[in-house]
Amino acid sequence: GESNSVSDESFVADMPSIERVVLDGTAMYITISFSQAIDTCRFPSYATISGVKSPFAILYLDSVTLRSFVLQLDEPLSPNTPYDFSLPFFSGLSSETNEVSRPFKIGTTSADVMGNVVINEIMSTSSVNADYIELYNKSGEILDLSEIFFCRMDDGEIKSLLPATTVSIPFFAGEYVVLTSSCEALIEMYNPSVPSMVIEVPSFPNIPQEGEVAIATKNGTIIDRVTFSDDMHNTLNTNLHDVALERIYTDVPSAEKSNWTSAASFYDYATPTQQNSQCRDGSHNFSSDDIRIVEKTISPDGDGSNDRLVIQCNFAEGEWIATLQIFDAMGYCLAMPYNNVPMPVSSELYWDGVADDGSRLSPGTYIVHLKAWQTAGEVKMYKKTCIIAYPRR
Repeated sequence: GESNSVSDESFVADMPSIERVVLDGTAMYITISFSQAIDTCRFPSYATISGVKSPFAILYLDSVTLRSFVLQLDEPLSPNTPYDFSLPFFSGLSSETNEVSRPFKIGTTSADVMGNVVINEIMSTSSVNADYIELYNKSGEILDLSEIFFCRMDDGEIKSLLPATTVSIPFFAGEYVVLTSSCEALIEMYNPSVPSMVIEVPSFPNIPQEGEVAIATKNGTIIDRVTFSDDMHNTLNTNLHDVALERIYTDVPSAEKSNWTSAASFYDYATPTQQNSQCRDGSHNFSSDDIRIVEKTISPDGDGSNDRLVIQCNFAEGEWIATLQIFDAMGYCLAMPYNNVPMPVSSELYWDGVADDGSRLSPGTYIVHLKAWQTAGEVKMYKKTCIIAYPRR
C-alpha cells in the first residue's frame, strides 16, 4: 500500500534518435539505424525526401534489436544526387513520446576519390590523445568514404593502410570529414560543428609533431600526402599543443609549405568538420599582370587573424627572381623577407610583421617594395603600403 522504495518520479526515458541513414547503390533501398529499439506498431508508412512524401515498404528489420530497418522505395532516386531524408515520427519502446527526425543527407556514390579529396587540417599535438586529420571533398560529386584509407608512413613508405570506415558512407561535395582515434575525446576537447562527421578509426596512430601523413586507395595509390613541420606554423605560436595546422587554399598543392599555417586563436586553434579559419579560397583569382595585398592592415600578435602580410603575385610568363623589402616612413629598410628568390608566374609572398633583427614592429604605416626581374632582362618595380595595428586589450 506504499510507494516503492526505488520509485523515482523524475525518471525520463531517453529519446530515440536516428544514428545513420544510408542509400544503397540501386537508389531504392534505405537502411536506417536507430539509437534504441523502435516500436514497429507506431512506425510511419512514408518518409520525407527533399520535401516530397515518399511511401516505402519495410523490407527488413532486425528482429532481435529492432534498431535497424531497410526500407524499399516505390521508385529509385536519381544517381549521384544529394537528398534530405527525414521521418515524420517514430517512437522507442522505452518512450511513449514520438520523436521527429532531423534531416539526413543521402545519395548514391559514383565518383572516383582520386584527385577529389585533399588533407585539409592536421592535429598532431593533441593533449587528450585525439590527434586527427581532416579531409575535404573538393569535387562536385558524392564520394564513398570507404574507398579512403589512412596511411601509416615510415621514411616516406606506406607501412599499413587503415580504412576510414568499413561500411559505405557517402562523402558529399564540400563536406569535411575528420579521422581520429577517439571521437569522444575529440568532440569534448575541440567541439566540432558537425559531430556526426567525426569518424573513429581503429588503431589510428598518434601523429608525430613533425612528419608525414597521407591517404590512399585500397591498393596503396596515394590520393594526397602532406609533409609537415613546426616551421609551417605561425612563428608567434611558441606552444603548439592543441594547435591545428590548416590548409589555406584547397587548389594549391599539399606539398607547398606556404599553403599551411596555424589555425586562428579566435577558433581555439582548431576547426574540425568546418571550413578552416585561415581558408582563403577564391581570394587569389585575379588575372592582371600585377601584385595585390590581400589585407592592407595586419596585426602580428599571434591570434591567428591577419597575423601576416600576404602579397599575391601574378607575373607574365617567364622565369622571375624577386626581392621584397619593408621600409618605414623615413625610408629605412627594416626587413627583407625575400632576397633574390625564384618565383613561379602565380605565387604568394609573406611577411610576419617582424624586422630582420627579430623585433616586432610598432604600429604605423610601412612601405612594401617588390622588385622582380627576368633572366632575360625585364624588370618590374612595385611600391605599396601596409599598416600595422594591434587591437586594444
